[in-house]
Amino acid sequence: MNTIRFKTQAGTLRILIDDIDLVEIARKAESASLEAENSRKLAGSYSGRDLFDAPTMLDLLLGRGMREPIVDGGGGVPLLRCECGCPGCWDLVANIDVAQDTVRWSGFRQPHRPAWRYDGMVFEFEREQYDAALARLSNTLRPGFGS
Repeated sequence: MNTIRFKTQAGTLRILIDDIDLVEIARKAESASLEAENSRKLAGSYSGRDLFDAPTMLDLLLGRGMREPIVDGGGGVPLLRCECGCPGCWDLVANIDVAQDTVRWSGFRQPHRPAWRYDGMVFEFEREQYDAALARLSNTLRPGFGS
């Protein structure tokens, strides 16, 4: 099982999986696809989600509410935004499946580059650890949310 942690840094929400920033995980995965395009500088061109988005993200990460519409129409959760911060510009999107004992993130995709592969980017978290990480984040963002 993987572990997840959320932190706020410079006005953004950062996601750490097994203590590695999701931006770095994506950069590594995208680098292989970018070698073929000879444009490695695009790999990992993400920032975290703006803290303004964080309350909505809490609901989405718990499987509550509607999935945000995205460019490819796939209805996933945009976990990372473009470095410019504009929604839909260059989001990294994934499917989040919340079960009783586990939460699974899979189906990572870059809607503007459908040929890019995200091999190995499947994460499964124990539900209890996942919920505790979200509760810590929610208490930071809006006290009383998870109560």
